Amino acid sequence: MKRKLFTILCILSNISICFAQDTNTKPIQFGLKAGVNFAAFQVDNYARFEDEYLLPVNYTGKLGFYAGIFATIPIAEAIHFQPELVYSYRTMEADYIYGLSNTLEASPTIYKNNYEITQQLITLPLLITYTMAPKLHLEAGPQFGYVIANQQNFKSGDASVNFVEEDDNVELSGIIGLSYDISKKIAVGARFGYGFVERNSGFSNTYQLGIHYKL
Repeated sequence: MKRKLFTILCILSNISICFAQDTNTKPIQFGLKAGVNFAAFQVDNYARFEDEYLLPVNYTGKLGFYAGIFATIPIAEAIHFQPELVYSYRTMEADYIYGLSNTLEASPTIYKNNYEITQQLITLPLLITYTMAPKLHLEAGPQFGYVIANQQNFKSGDASVNFVEEDDNVELSGIIGLSYDISKKIAVGARFGYGFVERNSGFSNTYQLGIHYKL
């Protein structure tokens, strides 16, 4: 999986260099970005309920934050390639449900184990931006992510477990969003990301709201 992701990144990087060499209309711009995120995992609990070894789990998103750098590379008059390198801190809660029964009991007993999860990721969005109006831009493209820290705290006690599982440290998402230029230097943006690679028994849904500053 890692080799495939690396190959894709190399191809996309070479494409962006070719576009930059062929386009002389505008210079490449660099910038900084930061904001808040809201992330959780979407889980198929029907499938988990049918497996006696898997507990149903519900994820509830909480506010986190992100910060990073970006470059805007012109491709055409209204189209740009925008690679980014972003640190993302995500928090959420997970309720693992047990004690359920698939029989027709009138009042089955339900128990929950509640955990607070914090994850730190390095993400690499590779986006195409399209200027829909003089100050309004549509953004879309893939985002590659790698989990550098994953902490899970059992809410009912003081126990804390730090782990990064080998099968759950790679993320691949599809990103779509909008940005609006407040001035020549400052813009605000909102994005939604949907994970295509299963992690933590589900697929990540991430919302972002932030501000961009062009250097």
